[in-house]
Amino acid sequence: MIERFFRTLPPVLRRFWLWTLATTAGSAVYSVAMTFVFHAGYPYALPPFTGEDYFFDFTVYHERSLHFRTPAFWDAFGYPFTYPAPLGLVYGLLYKVPHVLRYYLLFYVLLCLGGAWLLARALTRRGVSQTAAVLFTATVLLCSYPLLALFRAGNTEGLVALLAGAGIYAVLRDRCWLGATLIAVAGTMKIFPFILLALLLSKRRYREFVWGLVVAGVVSVSSLAVLGPSITIAQRHIEDGIVYVRQAFILSLSTQVMEVSHSLFTPLKIVVALLYRHWHRVPTTHAEWLARSAGEQGVLGTVFTVYLVCAAVLGIALYFGWIRRLPMLNQLLALTALAVLLPPLSVDYALVHLLFPFALLCLYATDRWRSGLRTPGLVACFASVALIFSYQTYLVWRFYFASCVRTLGLVMLVAVAMRFPFRWTWMGEAETMEQPSLP
Repeated sequence: MIERFFRTLPPVLRRFWLWTLATTAGSAVYSVAMTFVFHAGYPYALPPFTGEDYFFDFTVYHERSLHFRTPAFWDAFGYPFTYPAPLGLVYGLLYKVPHVLRYYLLFYVLLCLGGAWLLARALTRRGVSQTAAVLFTATVLLCSYPLLALFRAGNTEGLVALLAGAGIYAVLRDRCWLGATLIAVAGTMKIFPFILLALLLSKRRYREFVWGLVVAGVVSVSSLAVLGPSITIAQRHIEDGIVYVRQAFILSLSTQVMEVSHSLFTPLKIVVALLYRHWHRVPTTHAEWLARSAGEQGVLGTVFTVYLVCAAVLGIALYFGWIRRLPMLNQLLALTALAVLLPPLSVDYALVHLLFPFALLCLYATDRWRSGLRTPGLVACFASVALIFSYQTYLVWRFYFASCVRTLGLVMLVAVAMRFPFRWTWMGEAETMEQPSLP
């Protein structure tokens, strides 16, 4: 019945749809049981049942933002401001709007609905039935773990993803000056979108690439000047926030941090911590606990420094050695995955940046299927995305392996995107003519 109902939907999208429903149902059953039967509470329960820390990333800066453009903005409100300066402007301006949180969340809802509608319409234009297109996009929308993480935190990542996605679309349609500007502004808010400027290098749009760097510099310095009281003082406070994030989050082995970071550094932290604790005897006194904790932090600090260098070298080597020669869809998938994989702290709501590349991947798969062409690697690509997007609250034991599963999915996505070329006429590329797919 399902096969007959979705006969106009490409098989790879059908498999993704079924996988998404199955993992979401499994996670929901597990979470309901842990919440109401075993009374385990957080972190086993689904957020709708726990109600803990809702919209914290947005509301935590409420009091601070009331002192926008005054010295009190930098005063201690529990911890320093932990974002780049342009987001200080965003928070300062947003909190001038009464009841801003409800409007902010409404904006997110409308943005998600609008994106789902655009994807459903694009699928319909490619021959997918309207019912199948709507159900597929609705499933992706409602069963997307990154969107749940974004809404629960109330984080500004949605704004950054919107700017970056619009910039990517502009670059793909050869409006590179606009694209460079949007990606650069997104990069000043959260550093990792800067990697997407590499798309301009691949298209040999060097002037636009330099323009993006200039825009980023101007926006960053201007934001520091506006926050004040001077550029130097504002920058010092921003650096204090970076130091705080390093100690409180990046080097932390807290389960609250480990469960939400899909960075490649997270499984590395787990391995280092387990090895360190294996090689040192179990402390029996408070002094021994403190000594072991300090030693563990010192080792993690050294590993963190080495990781930063290796991650930078790896990213540059992969791009110039391989990625820039790939079709644009492959480059977009690989660069976006690397952008949310390589930073030492990458919280799960940052995965919303993969939604736009995923939408393009769905359209590409539909075009290939309608043309009767086989595409090696496409199933593996969707399987990787399924690992990244699906609910995984049942993967909990001591350390939180759900984040590591998402890390694995990102690594798989990069590997598949680098191994199997996806040439697409929509991006101005001549598609390869593989043998017709089997009926």
